[in-house]
Amino acid sequence: MHPCNFQQGSGGPSWIPSLYVSGQSDSTCSPRTVYGEYQKGGANKKPRGYAVYKGYGHASPCGTKYNLEAMDIANWFGCYLYYNQDSCGAIYNGFCNNKIPTGSSYGCELFMNGQASGNMDLKVSQNASFEKLWANALSKDDPLEALAVPWGQHNGTLEGMVDEIRRRGDWAVQQRKAFLNSRGLYPKATNTSEQVVLV
Repeated sequence: MHPCNFQQGSGGPSWIPSLYVSGQSDSTCSPRTVYGEYQKGGANKKPRGYAVYKGYGHASPCGTKYNLEAMDIANWFGCYLYYNQDSCGAIYNGFCNNKIPTGSSYGCELFMNGQASGNMDLKVSQNASFEKLWANALSKDDPLEALAVPWGQHNGTLEGMVDEIRRRGDWAVQQRKAFLNSRGLYPKATNTSEQVVLV
């Protein structure tokens, strides 16, 4: 959200789906600055979005006013963290509505399948399916192989996209759990009804 100043250049290309947002009237973190971070973050071609909200400043709208930015962020999290098909559909079908339009200077961009172009269609590759690519990457037991599997190699439906997100997300959770276990940091449940998860 409105990244700039101390945040600028703090990260390299993203390995996870990432959303970058700014406001049309934001003089603190300008759309240009945020767009530069969006371009750097997209180098690995993971799902990403960029939007400039019409009439929004750096901290607006705040208070009791409707906040489209907060809704988009909630839907992004709902899609990529909770695998919610309605959230994925809301982003896929309406993310660029009510923002600086695609094609304008610093206009809205959305790449839910991680493509390098502006094509937002759900398409399946003619060369490989997600299932085959994913199984092959997991068989190598190298996390970088799984992270390198291109996005968008599903059956071309919203359900297929959500299934891909779910598989990748479940794998990431298992990787994190194994990492914490290897360092003795993952808490053990004291009984079968108790479960504690560290994030």
